[in-house]
Amino acid sequence: MRKCFTVFLATSFILVGSAQANEQAVIRIRAVGDTMLGNAPNNQVPSFNFLQAIQHETRKADVMFGNYEGTLCDRELTSHKCKSGTGLCFAFRGPTRLARDLRQAGFHILNLANNHIFDYGHDCATETKAAIENEGMTAVGLKSSQRSSDTDVISTVEAKGKKIGFVGIHYSNAWGRVISINNTATVRKLVETARRSHDLVVVSVHAGAEGPQYTRVPYTHETHKGENRGNMREFSRMVIDAGADLVIGHGPHVLRGMEVYKKKLIIHSLGNFATYTLFAFDHPMQLGAIVEVGLSDKGNFVDGRIIPTYQYHEKTASGRRGQIRLEFDPKARAISEIQRLSAMDFETYPAIEADGSMTAPRSQQPSELRLK
Repeated sequence: MRKCFTVFLATSFILVGSAQANEQAVIRIRAVGDTMLGNAPNNQVPSFNFLQAIQHETRKADVMFGNYEGTLCDRELTSHKCKSGTGLCFAFRGPTRLARDLRQAGFHILNLANNHIFDYGHDCATETKAAIENEGMTAVGLKSSQRSSDTDVISTVEAKGKKIGFVGIHYSNAWGRVISINNTATVRKLVETARRSHDLVVVSVHAGAEGPQYTRVPYTHETHKGENRGNMREFSRMVIDAGADLVIGHGPHVLRGMEVYKKKLIIHSLGNFATYTLFAFDHPMQLGAIVEVGLSDKGNFVDGRIIPTYQYHEKTASGRRGQIRLEFDPKARAISEIQRLSAMDFETYPAIEADGSMTAPRSQQPSELRLK
């Protein structure tokens, strides 16, 4: 059973009166953040279904989305990231059979536009996309080749009588098969193109600095290891202005706040969801969430729910780190974390209750924001 704790925030709120209160959700999208189910080079591929403990919730979505932060290849390969004698190597490769676990967990669409899809080169990236599609799921964000049209990063999922266009964006286009968050004109055209041929449009974006100190959403471009990882505030509003109905962010490996802009929900980062590999699980990086978003016919945010998850190492008799586990968080920390960060960073954001339910947005004066 989950226990929930209310976070009391010392700020004044005004409930936003809008047509959203009268709108009904016609489709429910659930989303999770960074996911990689095993890492073959380090012999860290679980002998069990890592998603089993939480999959009764991931199976409930009309559309289930996740970011697959790695590759799925069966060949023995050496990553360009892994140089002899350098110790730990953050290059992720699991066997293609893991795609079956993702499908059994209820995933419909997986983003591949991230900084680990090319850990083992172009061929492995292509094999990853094929493994996902061979299980009947949809991949988004990865062009078939460097010569393919940019519109190749748009994918379609149909559910509840709605044709939903997903656009997958990355912070870089260095490998020529993904589209950069910083290529504003191209991204805007892609969203406008998706808008013309779909009932709803969702933008998936992998951006932002990484690590436990990056839970806040700055007003500036973020950098990490010398890379320009975009300005999520400007980007998210730009794609909504271009026609997007929902923005799903991932990449920082920590949860961030949510905001509502022009009645559309922006999820700035979903954190680590299922990362069976070398990642540390110190606070707050062990926290994840399954976020449900109810959208109206117009694509407006109506309501939703945060289902808190967490990862941990089992304790062993020797005191060494044991098996990694993914479970629902009995302390419900993701709820209070997203609630707190949303209030600190944004003028308008969902009303988030102690049980994780989300409803019409709350608004506060800009002077009350704690992020300067």
